Amino acid sequence: MRISSQVLLTFLLNACWQIPLITLLALVAARLLKTEVARYTHVLWVAALLLSFLVPALTSSNVLVEALGEMTVKERIGTPNLEDPVAVATTLPTPTTGFAWQRPGFAAVQLDLYLATALLLLYGAFVLYRAFKLAQAIHTTRVIRRTAQPLEPSRQIAAVIARCEEAIGSRRVEVRSSSSVSVPITVGLIKPLIILPDDLLREGNRDLLMSAIGHEFIHVARRDYFLNFLYELIYLPLCFHPAAAVLRRRIKQTRELCCDELVAERVLDRETYARSLVRLASDTPALRRLSVTTTVGIADADILEVRIMSLLRKPKFNARWKKILLTVVSLLLVIPCVAAAAFAMRFEVDLTARNQAQEPSQQEKEAKEKATVEQHRRQEEELKKR
Repeated sequence: MRISSQVLLTFLLNACWQIPLITLLALVAARLLKTEVARYTHVLWVAALLLSFLVPALTSSNVLVEALGEMTVKERIGTPNLEDPVAVATTLPTPTTGFAWQRPGFAAVQLDLYLATALLLLYGAFVLYRAFKLAQAIHTTRVIRRTAQPLEPSRQIAAVIARCEEAIGSRRVEVRSSSSVSVPITVGLIKPLIILPDDLLREGNRDLLMSAIGHEFIHVARRDYFLNFLYELIYLPLCFHPAAAVLRRRIKQTRELCCDELVAERVLDRETYARSLVRLASDTPALRRLSVTTTVGIADADILEVRIMSLLRKPKFNARWKKILLTVVSLLLVIPCVAAAAFAMRFEVDLTARNQAQEPSQQEKEAKEKATVEQHRRQEEELKKR
């Protein structure tokens, strides 16, 4: 129990300052990549989310390994045998602060028992609430998938699906319709399923169908549903921090920008696809996701203006400048993260307050034992006198 609380506190309190640092670095790097293609920025934000989890986890894993090592050493030493000769050290150990295993740059901080308990309970409440919302979203997605209906035979829809499969080169994906969704979505970890709203199918606009279905086929080809679910699991232990929510939101936004670029390259021209996005936004005023965490679709990111401007803008960097820029961005993100891991702190629960709370009861126990001994001694003296 002591080791687990120590590991959780080390992860939690180091993450409180390491995640904002990583987010700030990612914002600066994204600024440098502003005029580049969206897939580089998307990889940047994904790397920032992974580092936000790995850097505090690395710190807490070091604490766990060293704590287990201390326990192993104590078990090997065992209880000393009093009959064996004992060697007396002629030199006294030098006093140290913190812990015996403390290294330079790895500070040890003790927290009050009640403060540590409150922090762990609050963190547990955040994680449990987020896990409940994730489970609720998974259940909602399963209901949508189960209630989706097969498409009615239509030459236009069949031609659009065949055109998207040929242009994107993805495997054959089942397409269904549903009245419970307002925008096209993709669900399914192993067998992806594209679900289209009934209103879109009834309208019969070829450009809209091509844009919506092509966008979802890109999601399937990129395995965005599986990756989105993986990012949600990584975000789960970080959900208490607002900076982690910023990283999660930027991943969703840049993912849609990547899909828009691929649709404009392989399926439709940029102007037609941009008009289709505006049309879909006007037909669906909310333009928001049906499920917060477990679906991917054309309306995931609420950045319509940014998506339109990205479609109409073309990158201008040459290949050599692109390599230099990517190298600078990688160093800008990785080097400070290594320094953040090196200067992490270790946190431990201070049990002094609990020991002080136990002292009165211990004193009472010792007083009763003394009184009992004294009473027996007096009885023995009286017996001797008699």
